[in-house]
Amino acid sequence: MICSALHSTGLPDHVEFSNRLLAPITDAFIAVAEPHGEYLAKHEGCPKDKVAVIPNGVDIERFGPGWPSQQLRQELGIAKGTPTAGIIAALRPEKDHELFLRAASLVHDQIPEARFVIVGDGPRRRVLEDMAKELAVEEAVLFLGTRDDVTDILRLLDVVLLTSKMEANPVSIIEAMACEKPVVVTKVGSVGETVIAGTSGYLISREADEFSTAEQFAARTVELMRNTSQAEAMGRAGRENVISHWSIERTIEGYEELISGIYASKQVETGPPRVGQRDVLYR
Repeated sequence: MICSALHSTGLPDHVEFSNRLLAPITDAFIAVAEPHGEYLAKHEGCPKDKVAVIPNGVDIERFGPGWPSQQLRQELGIAKGTPTAGIIAALRPEKDHELFLRAASLVHDQIPEARFVIVGDGPRRRVLEDMAKELAVEEAVLFLGTRDDVTDILRLLDVVLLTSKMEANPVSIIEAMACEKPVVVTKVGSVGETVIAGTSGYLISREADEFSTAEQFAARTVELMRNTSQAEAMGRAGRENVISHWSIERTIEGYEELISGIYASKQVETGPPRVGQRDVLYR
């Protein structure tokens, strides 16, 4: 039994050539959302009848609402009550941290005490740190690098942003919503399936120019920072949605059903089975 789990939707990642060569003997290509599955079939050469959809999920016990530790607040120098927004993403071009920094600058103009947290590392760190200085927000932006206390950091944030140019089914947003955090994210990939616009967060189109897009991110972030009751209501709605659709248990069930189905078909068929893109492997 050969299954290939694919988590990207385009540049800079593609289905590797070895995967294409192995397609005849591969039993399933696993996508993480329906739009992602369609992309794999239309643009990456995965046989349509071998594409299965199993959404990402998170541990809703580990990622849940709560207060951040005082130790973390002291480490970061962020006092209780300080409006704080953050992004959790590797410092790669497709995550577009430049957009995050432009939005942070606009938010900072309106809420000078606000702080902005960037979790993740990568080759663009120096460039982004220089950009923060150019925008005169270097004192307000904290580059934390790779962390193993993401749950605690999420609990510290008031709003979670994701400014990506492309996504499949980003786990960071699901983790944020599981922690009852409202999210402001670009409407790319399958993000629109994960975030209920106006209920658990806001979706921002990337069709406008960069400055206008940054303005939209900033406006929604300021709105949520100033209206805590609205932010809390969106956070609760987000967690309810994660519990219903994006828990790790549902992901495990999807893999169990896929593997069981392939195994059963191999008992009665010769040659690789067909899982069918339209077969939704989760309920």
